[in-house]
Amino acid sequence: MNLTRILALAATAVFIAVAGVVVYSWSNGVRFYAVESGSMSPAFGQGDLVIDTPTSPATVFRVGDVITF
Repeated sequence: MNLTRILALAATAVFIAVAGVVVYSWSNGVRFYAVESGSMSPAFGQGDLVIDTPTSPATVFRVGDVITF
């Protein structure tokens, strides 16, 4: 096997692994958002990636928690 073939196989394996994690996460309620404005500053800046996870019904929210709805 030459180096080009090994790198192509490695890149394919990484792509499949990342795709699998994304599909698994999405199916379990995880969502990815990009912050489009400065409205969430100073917690998040414009262009930041936000990973949103579901909470249980028993979750207690406090002042200052960042939520999406």
